[in-house]
Amino acid sequence: MGRKLLMVLLISLLFLISIKDFATSDSNNLHLSSEGIWLKGDMHMHTIFSDGAPNTVEDRVQQARKNGLDFIIITDHVTAETDRKTLIAYYNAVLKADESNPDITVLWGFEWTYRWHILGYGLTPDDVELLSENIQEAITAINNAGGIAFFAHPDWSGASYNDLYVLKGLRGFEGFNYGHMESFIRPGGEWDALLMSGKNYIIIGGSDAHGSEEAGQWGTTFVYCPNATKKGIIEGLKRGCVYFSESIPINGSWRPVFRLGFTVNGTLMGQTIMLPSEEDEVTVNLQINLSIVEGKSFIHTISIISNGKIAKSIFGGTSSRFSSDILIPHVKVPSYFRVIANDTNGKYVVSNPIFIGKFAAKMENPANNILRGIYLFSFLLIAIASVAVIVKHLRNKSKFQPPST
Repeated sequence: MGRKLLMVLLISLLFLISIKDFATSDSNNLHLSSEGIWLKGDMHMHTIFSDGAPNTVEDRVQQARKNGLDFIIITDHVTAETDRKTLIAYYNAVLKADESNPDITVLWGFEWTYRWHILGYGLTPDDVELLSENIQEAITAINNAGGIAFFAHPDWSGASYNDLYVLKGLRGFEGFNYGHMESFIRPGGEWDALLMSGKNYIIIGGSDAHGSEEAGQWGTTFVYCPNATKKGIIEGLKRGCVYFSESIPINGSWRPVFRLGFTVNGTLMGQTIMLPSEEDEVTVNLQINLSIVEGKSFIHTISIISNGKIAKSIFGGTSSRFSSDILIPHVKVPSYFRVIANDTNGKYVVSNPIFIGKFAAKMENPANNILRGIYLFSFLLIAIASVAVIVKHLRNKSKFQPPST
């Protein structure tokens, strides 16, 4: 009987160890691994498979290499008239270009083109064939297939706050398109209103290159990825550690003006940190580098934006580099921080948000509460059983102890 009880105790102990991390963790406090890689890319361009002639997929790869990109996503138009034969030929051309150019990752995407335009990434022709002409149904199908959806050029499309607010499953939208900075992303604009309403949208940027434009022209999207594979890039976009810099022509190629480092309490873009109260303060770490134009352009203005308002403005004008830890007191909860900066030549860099949440019972994961209860109940049972084993052992020992002489 004693051995059986000891075996039960051992198994119970192993169970407690296995659930401890789940039972004591807070799943809302998300942080990215420090291991990753920043990749430079262009998220939106066209080829001969829609309205990008005379550019082939291979032409776009060569342009990307010349302009210093690590990846490109080809996004030819998909309409009601797009047939399966065209989709397959387009898909195979992208696969071939990716295999033939190991230094550039080439991803297949598409621009769903109806009343609104949606950029879809991470799918296959089989997935795309099933997409509805209804925008919400299309976005839902993209997500269900493991892909990711962004609203293309909201300014050009004439979209409003409400048009983006009603959509579910959208990861974000283009903040830059075809050399144009969308009005949505300016401080206090529609993006801030959407963020304050609980829509944790991120922005990307794309050249939207058609005939005469190049991949990488006008701007670069930086994505922090777990690795440099196609899956790694899609995962990086889903996580949201992304920023966009405008680019300028230098010696016949396009190069991003800015490099940006931005964290809040050590947390990266796209992630959430939790504060116990609104009285807490946070530390914003900013690093901005204009090395490619050093001596020719300087940092002009840096704006740290929170809940639609500028929480902190920093004015430069004499340096091409900035690095500082900035203390922000009395942080609103929930809220977010994002950064927009420009140089003396009027070029911009825009971060994505870092979100601020509040420790509260309503934010607890119910599954965690159940696990905590199981953990504590099991711990109590093991404690009682352990005492019983010890008492029984002592009784047996005294029962069979030889009499003293």
